[in-house]
Amino acid sequence: MDKQHSHKHSHYCSRWDCGCSRFNTAAKMAAVQGSVTALDAALTKAAGNTDQRAAIRDDARSIRGMVRFPEGKTMPWRADRPAVALYRAFAGDTRLDTSVRSAAKTAADAIERTVLAHRESDDFSPFNDSDYSDAYGPTVHFPVTPKQVDAWAPDISETDNAFYKAVGAADLTRAVA
Repeated sequence: MDKQHSHKHSHYCSRWDCGCSRFNTAAKMAAVQGSVTALDAALTKAAGNTDQRAAIRDDARSIRGMVRFPEGKTMPWRADRPAVALYRAFAGDTRLDTSVRSAAKTAADAIERTVLAHRESDDFSPFNDSDYSDAYGPTVHFPVTPKQVDAWAPDISETDNAFYKAVGAADLTRAVA
């Protein structure tokens, strides 16, 4: 195996030549990080206004978390929401400032360009036919209550990671949750 193929397999094919070079993963991830950083800053600023903060929370609550089955009511993943769906909700909410809507659209588009899946199940039998059709792509930890911020703590933290810190999510969480 040549040096190029000796690297560990990467989900996005960025570390070895699998014919996926058109995905340009590094550039797409930079676009995601930059656009999410801009969105988080816009949301944090908007959350300083009571009406804007209420709209942000409403939009977040309208996007179901990743626990979508009756037995999961006490599970901690309530704040892990499909990123594209959440950001599209912000982008379409006319109650929000245009800077927030524009940043949300840019972030959703950037994330969507990284998604390789074509769709998710709208009738997931193991979870009582739960609908995950809006859950393609990555999730975003977006708590709207203090209890959702780090529901696994102290054993596991969903907020102690490089991306969460790099995009300003901690400031946003303090402003919204």
